[in-house]
Amino acid sequence: MLAKFISVLESDEALKQRVAELVGEETGLDQERLVFTGESGWPDNIFADGSPLAPQLEFLRGNLLGNGTVINTVFGRVRQLYADYTAQGKQFEFSIQHEMWFGELFGNVHTANNEAAKFSHVSRQTAVDGIKDLLKADRNTYKVLTIGQGTTGAVERLFKILGLDIAPATQERLDAANQWRLSDLTKQIERSQRQKALWTEKLARAKREDKEWIGQEIAAWDEGLQSLTSIADELRQGLIPEKKRPVVLITGQEHHSNSLPYDGVLAEKIIIPFRQDNLLEIDLQAYEEILRKLQAQGREIIVSLSAASNVTGHVTDIVATAELAKKYGALTIYDHAASLAYRPIDLSLRTAAGLPLIDAVVASPHKLPGGPGSTGLLVFNKAIYPAENDPSFKGGGTVWHVSPWRQVYSRDIEERESSGTPNGEGIRRLYLAMELTYRKIGFANIEKLERQLSEPLLRYLLSDPNIVLYGDKDLPWRVPIFPFNVRYAGNYLHPNFVAQVLSDLLGIQTRPGCSCAGEYGHHLLGISEEDSETMRRVVEEEGIFAVKPGWVRLNPHWLFTPEQGQYIIESIKLIARHGYKLLALYKLNKNGNFIFRQEELRPAYYDVTRAEASSLGVAQAYAVFRHRQRRSAPSSENIGKYDYLKTRIAVQEEYTAYINDLIHQLEAADKFLQDLPENSGSLKFLRKEDGAPLPLLYQYLDAEYEETLARLRLRQSPPAP
Repeated sequence: MLAKFISVLESDEALKQRVAELVGEETGLDQERLVFTGESGWPDNIFADGSPLAPQLEFLRGNLLGNGTVINTVFGRVRQLYADYTAQGKQFEFSIQHEMWFGELFGNVHTANNEAAKFSHVSRQTAVDGIKDLLKADRNTYKVLTIGQGTTGAVERLFKILGLDIAPATQERLDAANQWRLSDLTKQIERSQRQKALWTEKLARAKREDKEWIGQEIAAWDEGLQSLTSIADELRQGLIPEKKRPVVLITGQEHHSNSLPYDGVLAEKIIIPFRQDNLLEIDLQAYEEILRKLQAQGREIIVSLSAASNVTGHVTDIVATAELAKKYGALTIYDHAASLAYRPIDLSLRTAAGLPLIDAVVASPHKLPGGPGSTGLLVFNKAIYPAENDPSFKGGGTVWHVSPWRQVYSRDIEERESSGTPNGEGIRRLYLAMELTYRKIGFANIEKLERQLSEPLLRYLLSDPNIVLYGDKDLPWRVPIFPFNVRYAGNYLHPNFVAQVLSDLLGIQTRPGCSCAGEYGHHLLGISEEDSETMRRVVEEEGIFAVKPGWVRLNPHWLFTPEQGQYIIESIKLIARHGYKLLALYKLNKNGNFIFRQEELRPAYYDVTRAEASSLGVAQAYAVFRHRQRRSAPSSENIGKYDYLKTRIAVQEEYTAYINDLIHQLEAADKFLQDLPENSGSLKFLRKEDGAPLPLLYQYLDAEYEETLARLRLRQSPPAP
């Protein structure tokens, strides 16, 4: 099984030769044009426009934090291969060193009367303008807010700007006020009805000459009653009557940040159906029909779609969906949380009338290489901003004048919506990460690299009968995100188990679960409403999360080498073939975690070369700093404190050792799994009656879950008297 992989890397010399080729003549490297500094081996202008790609990739891989890090697992120390970029990117060592330099100069942006503030203001504005340029956004038309935590924070601010956001506690207060008003109106209606009844009695006894004016009095009471009743009916419908609420159109593939917020009272949510012949594509005809009907009703329409699914990587046709939306006067919002690293955002697109096709985009730059610690990103057309209102969130930095009697807010949209002190370090990371992806590497290179990695992985996942792959079978319609399950004997290995053993045995870091896309998960896994309700009761009433199905999601990033891509394929093959045997070594708890049954064998350690989560704090930070200071001390006193970088030779040697370790890990895992005793007769599975929509395998439960599950099953099937 491993022969093909190992034959490519059969010796250290073969590896060194391949590394050498990365910077050889075949890459088009102009040696005379590149200037090398000291003995580092890295060119000074490695990221200059027009520089060759190969040395850039070599530099980035060598500087990527965690790339090949040794981790401690129940099976000992293994090399890490991080494959969860869809959830979180990784930082670069050179960016951290830049942050140290940047931090010396950085200050608060709310003044211009000291050098630190001037530096801070200029750097922030450079980043904001640079982001607009990268996204091809007209600087006057589009506004940039660097805000919050990823897409979620950006969406929250956009909802406030659009008037769609309301806090639950605020809703309670408004509901209480509504009830008071409704109670008062009800009393007014009752009084009016009594008065009308009195006038009706008078009319019956009135003389002929009085009947006309008494009838007019009754008509006036009728008119007043109708008005009061209409107001009361609207109050009974909530804060905003249904027919006056904005309508938000989303797809069934949205993640929670672009779905759950629309479940409040200020907007009505409609899910665009999928095509009957392709359950990944939205039905454009049905979509247009929904738009047409809503426009005819005079409703305010907002179309909010993900540019790509964070589960399957399926890519949305932005131009087609946006053009239809604009045809019917809708606002267009696109969520680029999953696609930012792989497909460009283009805000230069225009309608036939020359107006912006896209009104707003939100994104999660923390998922980019170099992006961890960055802010969320919101870019929107200033035409959708209600400038006549106060800022959506008031605070320092948003005002021109404040007195005991009045306030005057800034007329600059970006300034008035950036309350408080901006996260300067987060903005720096955001811009560097986006510039690296958009300009320095570029999407033409990224798509080529990801295709080279994704094609063999996709072929394997589609060919293995033990693997269930979700999403498109053709690469052009997906970014490199691959969710899959492992089957055994008609049942499924729990995705949490597969992710755990990939990490413990082979060092591969993946994401199990529903990927924060529960509605889409129901669609992909075919979960019925009845089964979903059973699962909900078990989760909510018993606190059992182990019954929740999902998938294992991995992401072959463009920073991977072909060897890393092949290592992932071979590792999944091992688990697909032999993984069920490992169930004998783990026990499942209520939270859905698989715990190694002999936990005392876990190596106890405190290694200052890496962070131990439970020891996080200042003392740990200082210990790690001191260790790395000793390890990384420059050999020359003339080298500045930020000038030291791992030499090119060191990067090449580390890569050679890393790949050799991966080979040894595969060989050891293969032998270990083949030698494990057969346990298929001892396996059990969670049933629908237990709350599990899919049959999820286990061999052992921890004591608490075993007791709870026995009680639930006894309740469902009590013993015969």
